[in-house]
Amino acid sequence: MDWIDQFESCNGPPIDCRQVPAEVIERYQSAFPSRLIQLWREAGWCGYRGGLIWIINPEEYAVPLKTWFARGPAPIAFARTAFCDLFLWNGSNVLLLDPVTGHLEPTGPKVELFLGHALCDPDYLEDVCGSADFEPVVKRLGRPSFDECFGFMPPPGLGGADELENLKRLKADVYLSICGQAMR
Repeated sequence: MDWIDQFESCNGPPIDCRQVPAEVIERYQSAFPSRLIQLWREAGWCGYRGGLIWIINPEEYAVPLKTWFARGPAPIAFARTAFCDLFLWNGSNVLLLDPVTGHLEPTGPKVELFLGHALCDPDYLEDVCGSADFEPVVKRLGRPSFDECFGFMPPPGLGGADELENLKRLKADVYLSICGQAMR
């Protein structure tokens, strides 16, 4: 079993999938590992673990990421959590961008290994992805759809508190942009 198969196996069936257009696959074929592109072809862009983890369209996050990386080339988004933590690829490392703190952290040199190892590790899912908070928030706000996340309103960068009761269901790209502007 390869790492992508491992990711699919431990994260359950995909939900709320979107077919990836052939021209997008062609554009990113040289940027991402072939197995991630194969996942795009087979499943599309989808949610996993009931919507805790999302394999996403990088183009929908390109503009918001310019807010975060105004001084240089932005890495490419390939996945996110329901809480809008973004997993990025810069060509040599997977990076984690936490929009609440503005912290950017390298997580490893291989997308496939990250998907099949880190995103299958219960401790990583709890500590980084917020798995323990996910179901209680879903119970209160409903399951986020493909383009939504749970975000703090107002964001902590604008004086809000990062308390679960301050979470709202928001458009992920808009929340990411607002947080990026608040961090400037």
